[in-house]
Amino acid sequence: MPDENKRDDPTTNPQAQPPLQSPVTPATPLQGALPDSGEGNANEEKNEAKELAREFRIAEKWVIGTNIVLAVIGIIALCIYYGQLRVMRGQLGEIIKQYPEIKKSADAAKSAADAATNQTILMKQQLIGTMSSSFVLNGPELVGNKVRIGWAKTGQVISPEFHASFHVSEASFPSLKQSWESQLYNIGMKPMPSSFSDKYEIPDFAPSDRQFPTQKHTIIVKGEFSFDDGFGQIFNRQFCTVYFGMYQYSAINEGGSVTAGGFQDCKDFEKKLIQFRRRELP
Repeated sequence: MPDENKRDDPTTNPQAQPPLQSPVTPATPLQGALPDSGEGNANEEKNEAKELAREFRIAEKWVIGTNIVLAVIGIIALCIYYGQLRVMRGQLGEIIKQYPEIKKSADAAKSAADAATNQTILMKQQLIGTMSSSFVLNGPELVGNKVRIGWAKTGQVISPEFHASFHVSEASFPSLKQSWESQLYNIGMKPMPSSFSDKYEIPDFAPSDRQFPTQKHTIIVKGEFSFDDGFGQIFNRQFCTVYFGMYQYSAINEGGSVTAGGFQDCKDFEKKLIQFRRRELP
């Protein structure tokens, strides 16, 4: 029917409602899908600051804990040292109390040691005095046209070494003006176990010079010798002798005339010369 068709046609019915359309959902903004760069950086720095703060608190706790441990150790050490100090003070006090006795004991020990040392020195001196080697000049002695010179040994210890050097010379008498001198004689022995002597040539010595009243010449023996006493000590000796011809002097106590003469010490020459001229007892 035409009316029904018109009623149903929307274009012919202006008052009719428009046809229903499908609802369109508005686009929802993508929140959080793409992070905002400024806000993200701020959150990251905030997290790092929190982490650093946490680490600092941990380090601070360690430092505090370490200091506490060190303080405890220090207190313990001080207690130990204090205890040792008290012990040492006590020991020092005891030492101070005992000092007079300790000093007395030390003095007694020192006196004993000194006495032992002195005794040892004395024994050593006695041993050296009785056992050590020593030599004295034996002679000279005029034997024909030779002069015998020797050294007599004393002591029981063998001398490790002995040295001697000397000249034999002729001189006018009594002025002692030298007219002839021998070569230098040297003697060296290592060791020197016993006494020793030898003869040495001289120029012809007239018989008149062997008698004091007619003597015009003399023989002089001069030199030195050295020896080890067997205990490491070296001794040096010098000697000088001059020959006096024979002479006789009266000796009432000895029952008449006595003959004297021979080699005499050079330092006694003047005194011996006066005695011999006066025929006095030498």
